Amino acid sequence: MDEPRQRHAGKGRGDAPRFAGHLQELPGLDRARNGFADGFVELGRGGVDGHKGVEDVSAGHLVVLSFVAPKLPSRPLVPPPMPLSGRSEWRPRGAVDLGKIATNGSTGGRNALAGRGGEAIVNPAELSFGFVERCGLHRSMQALFDDLADCVRALGIDHLILTRLPVPEEGLEGVVLEQNWPSAWFRRYGRRNYFSHDAVGQWAVRTKRPFLWKETPPDLAARPEFRRISGEAREFGLADGFVVPMCSARGRQAALSFSSRHKCEFGTRERAALHLMALYAYGAAMQLVGEHGRIGRLTEREQEVLRWAADGKTAWETSVILRISERTVAKHLEAVRRKLDVTTTSQAVAVALQNREIVVQSMGNLAT
Repeated sequence: MDEPRQRHAGKGRGDAPRFAGHLQELPGLDRARNGFADGFVELGRGGVDGHKGVEDVSAGHLVVLSFVAPKLPSRPLVPPPMPLSGRSEWRPRGAVDLGKIATNGSTGGRNALAGRGGEAIVNPAELSFGFVERCGLHRSMQALFDDLADCVRALGIDHLILTRLPVPEEGLEGVVLEQNWPSAWFRRYGRRNYFSHDAVGQWAVRTKRPFLWKETPPDLAARPEFRRISGEAREFGLADGFVVPMCSARGRQAALSFSSRHKCEFGTRERAALHLMALYAYGAAMQLVGEHGRIGRLTEREQEVLRWAADGKTAWETSVILRISERTVAKHLEAVRRKLDVTTTSQAVAVALQNREIVVQSMGNLAT
């Protein structure tokens, strides 16, 4: 990597701002002196397994992904659609009106190619790239979600849910960004706290890799509680699915779960298309709800107070240890809960541990 780009990336450490755009937009970068005219660069937090130099997102390291062109591109740097072959010609069950999925939202275009006999063959690349192009244009969560739902319906997806992953004692209703599950099933799932026993949800907490529901580890999937939940889900039309785990810029875990009433037999290209659409949908959703603007980094004192709370100390005990007033401790904990967007101190501890904001040696009874 050229020295100027290293310096620019280095400025991101700590606050880790996210940037994606042409190299022409980067400040202080002498492109001509370094022998290239333009390109595309993305700065963000890591989270890719198995690649040297890319560390866990929770460690807060910055990752730079750049594409450099030796001359100015004549067209926007958008990857071309992949040709249809092999697994990409998977045909979703049921009739799908692909004509409704067009760049301008009308019936003027098709994100599929005609197959033998005139039936539609889904092109996962065109489907996902079309959504990516429109993603930043939506001005409401509902419009964004409806666009995504229309796209993935062409791949046989019936229902989806975009949500932050709840921490202990946190209800599902407070973390869901958008969903189109059957209303009766959504109410039952939340009211009975199924997430705590849902093997798919619990595996989404532990892995960074997208996975089919059937790829959930056997030690989780074999539990009687999960088998019962799976049976109930099938009754509501959620028989199989695909999950994309994600993290926000602050490290809060999230996931987009796609589900179908039929068995999901996705090949590499379908999985890649769903993965790409999920990442862009989540990024756009975060911009719409303004989460990045609401959540700030904890101060040293707030971290210290939260560590003692995690160790089971009451506000009074913490005030004695730190030689500050009990009222000050309460104010610090209130600020922590506000910054981490949670309602209890127990939830704040869980989120702070996920974000590596605090490290504790032992955890006692948490005060709320």
